[in-house]
Amino acid sequence: MASSIIKYVKGAVTLFTLCLIGTATAAPNGNGDEKETKKEVKAEKTVQSTQWFEFIGTPSDSPTDHTKYRALEENEPLPDCPSGNQVCILNAPMGSNNQPDIDSNLQTEINNATSSGVESANVKLRQ
Repeated sequence: MASSIIKYVKGAVTLFTLCLIGTATAAPNGNGDEKETKKEVKAEKTVQSTQWFEFIGTPSDSPTDHTKYRALEENEPLPDCPSGNQVCILNAPMGSNNQPDIDSNLQTEINNATSSGVESANVKLRQ
């Protein structure tokens, strides 16, 4: 009787060991037929390059009106902008029709520069 109990325990231990090995080597997705494919999602950051635009409007035109600017050519020198309270040139992303893309942050920067007479990194003034 003792030998049959020992045989039973050996069989149970062997079966248990095989189950553990089978579980450890199973596919990570749990169904055992295919390996799980990892997909990496990378967030892409869009960085818009900026360029300089010359204000070609009149003193009565709004400096936040993108149609009142012309894009400076790549090798064209920046115009001379003596200090003042009117926009001379603007550094902004290229929008449609070779005109600046003036977002709300840039509008605020333009308004602050023209009202205070103090230039910013993106807004240069003239008299």
